[in-house]
Amino acid sequence: MSDLPVLHTARLMLRILGEDSAHLVSDYYLRNRHFHQPWFSSRSDEIFTARQQQKNLQTELKDFNNGRALPFWLSLRNEPKRIIGRFALTNMIHGSFRSCIASWHLDEKLIGQGYAREAGQAAMAAAYNDYKLHRIEANILPANFRSIKLAEMLGFELAGYENRYLEINGEWEDHLHYVKMADGPYYQGYELPELTDDHVLLRPLRQSDISTLVQYFSENNEHLIAYNPTLPTSLQTDSYWRRHLLRAQNDNERGITMNIGIFLKDRPDKLIGCLEIRDILKAPYNCCELGFSLDSRLTGQGFMLKSLSLILSWLFTYLNINRVHARYLPGNLRSEKVLEMLGFKREGLQRQAIITEKGSQDLVLTALLAEEFCWIE
Repeated sequence: MSDLPVLHTARLMLRILGEDSAHLVSDYYLRNRHFHQPWFSSRSDEIFTARQQQKNLQTELKDFNNGRALPFWLSLRNEPKRIIGRFALTNMIHGSFRSCIASWHLDEKLIGQGYAREAGQAAMAAAYNDYKLHRIEANILPANFRSIKLAEMLGFELAGYENRYLEINGEWEDHLHYVKMADGPYYQGYELPELTDDHVLLRPLRQSDISTLVQYFSENNEHLIAYNPTLPTSLQTDSYWRRHLLRAQNDNERGITMNIGIFLKDRPDKLIGCLEIRDILKAPYNCCELGFSLDSRLTGQGFMLKSLSLILSWLFTYLNINRVHARYLPGNLRSEKVLEMLGFKREGLQRQAIITEKGSQDLVLTALLAEEFCWIE
């Protein structure tokens, strides 16, 4: 085992193990059997024996020696005889493709302490620097929120939705397909940074935000339905948002839509509103449409005014937008007021432009030009 590669991080050792470590691996799998099982294929008792792990480690070592895998096992530097997780890069293809697939898991008792992120950063650096890989892929069950969060922290971007991709516990399960490239972002659309002031934080919505999105639309359904088309009940389901955010990311890549969450600055996982920048048209039009909503319990406290000031400043300054227009139902006095405060001017009435629970209704059309924008405190 000592002759095989070892990577050291601040707290961890990442090792390629030989068959003499089979008992360490089987002990790790036994300790975490029930914790890991929701994300694994069905496993027989044989998998958890040192005998079977000896065979598996023999195969892993052969793949490593043939340049097909970096199957790292993790241990704490001060406790090298105890396996605490795995970060593996497998299915390595060289030549003109230069890609691999990443997978990982961790001891249940060490979740949430940053070990998986630390290991992933080291393993992926080795793949890029030592093996000159260009692309690392990962496939994650949509309900595996911890792995989705880790993938995002490691720089993976959602690239697709794989239907019935892997058999998990006897069922063919859909997976989210993530990619990280060596030469920059996977998507080359508009990259919105985190925008903040003293109270709010604006950033793109991600797959890891699904649970808070479902909560937001469930709690605000009646509030939102008064000023919007009839909202489908699917807005309150994980499956809707998985697919919607995937489409939104594709639209962002094409440069036509941006879906943005409004969060409390001191509670960055608490979604309090949504912004949508849609129908982005480049030169010679340089325009877009703005849509927005806010948690009903926070209306009238200035959160939307702050959020719209931030996003408008970014649109006019960094995206070179010249005109932003917004539409609202004639009875939506809050939207009317906040747009007026920001300098939007009424340009007309679009007759029967939207269908709500009350039937076809008109929409007030307003717009703001870059030269008219004035930051609102």
